[in-house]
Amino acid sequence: MYKELKIKEIKYEIPPKGVTLIVTNQCTAACSSCCFQCSPKKDEKMDIETAKEYIVNTVESFESISLLVISGGEPFLLGIEFLSSLIEFAKKQNLHTRIVTNGFWAKSLDESKKVLSVLKNSGLNELNLSTGDEHQEFVSIDKVVNASIESVKLGITTVINVESHTNSQFEPQSLYNNKFITFH
Repeated sequence: MYKELKIKEIKYEIPPKGVTLIVTNQCTAACSSCCFQCSPKKDEKMDIETAKEYIVNTVESFESISLLVISGGEPFLLGIEFLSSLIEFAKKQNLHTRIVTNGFWAKSLDESKKVLSVLKNSGLNELNLSTGDEHQEFVSIDKVVNASIESVKLGITTVINVESHTNSQFEPQSLYNNKFITFH
C-alpha cells in the first residue's frame, strides 16, 4: 500500500530531522505574503492514505526524521478526524507532531479545549499559531489567544508566530500585554 511514493535516499552533511506535510492549500485567510500561495479559493487536499504514505516513505528513507509538521493552508479545514488520525499514525512511527494553524476554529475557550483535547489524546506535541497584520484581517487575535490558552493548559507546547515587516501595525509586545496570557 505504501510502495508507490518511494523517496530516494539522499546523503546529507546534516541529516533532516523533520518533514512537513502541506495537507491542503485551502485556507480561511488570503494573506498576500503567503509563502505557499494558499487561499479560500484553492481546494487541493491530501487524503489520509496519501499523507500516511508520505510519512512511511520518509521515515523509511531518512532514519534521522523525528518530527512531523502538519501545515497548509489551514489543516483544520480537513477536520478533526483527519488530524487526529494522522497524529495517531505519526505517533506509531515514533514521530513528534506539530500542527501549524491560524486558529480560526478557536471561537471560544470551551471550543478550543474541546478540539485540542482530542488532538492531545491522539498524541499532538506542539501547536504553532500564526498571526500578524495580514492574518488578523481574516482571524481575530482573540481566537489565537483562545487556542494558546487552552493548548498550554493541556500541556501542549505552544508557539505564536507573528508575521512582521517594516510597516507592521501588530506588535508581538501586545501579546505580552494581553490580560489573559501569562508568560513564565
